[in-house]
Amino acid sequence: MGETKYITSMGIAFAEESDFKVLSEYAKKGWVVKRFKAMGYELEKGTAEDVIFSIDVRLLKGEELEEYLEMFAVAGWE
Repeated sequence: MGETKYITSMGIAFAEESDFKVLSEYAKKGWVVKRFKAMGYELEKGTAEDVIFSIDVRLLKGEELEEYLEMFAVAGWE
């Protein structure tokens, strides 16, 4: 099992930009987001990466969802 650490969140609804900046800095040091927890993020030691975080909260289904995900795949996003 890898090394794990927890960092607090100001809340995605309130501090999305600053949270994602912090997560990007951790990613550069090899800390990968494993999951969002109630008051923050669980990070796991992994490979250092230059990552830009973003969130989109939409409820898409069926063909609309498939087209949306295809757009990201074509752009090379994961």
